[in-house]
Amino acid sequence: MPMMRFDDRFPPGERLPRRWHAEFTTEPGPYGQTVHLTVNGTRVGDPLTDRGWSETGYRWHDALHLAHAVCLGWSPVFRSLAGLRRRSNPRIDHIEDGGRAIVVKTSTATPGPPGRGFLGR
Repeated sequence: MPMMRFDDRFPPGERLPRRWHAEFTTEPGPYGQTVHLTVNGTRVGDPLTDRGWSETGYRWHDALHLAHAVCLGWSPVFRSLAGLRRRSNPRIDHIEDGGRAIVVKTSTATPGPPGRGFLGR
């Protein structure tokens, strides 16, 4: 059965990709390893570090937003990072792609308490 697409009726520039090639690259930075996400040849989002006193794996958390977009066809965070918000319909943009949806989605991709981080530390 084909995956349901929540954005088929929107212009191409507001749709999640139908084919994906994602690359995560790392490089050393002043605050530890930095991760960059590239999707279909375009840099997406901001470079991420662990943003903590120790290595937590937080720098990889955009993988969770990407997974929601790829597997569920839904991620207001990824839409925002990739510049794919559905602005042609102001209500959809406000309700499904806006701030509240991003906060709800982000809460599902936030690392757990200390000792239960992304890397099991």
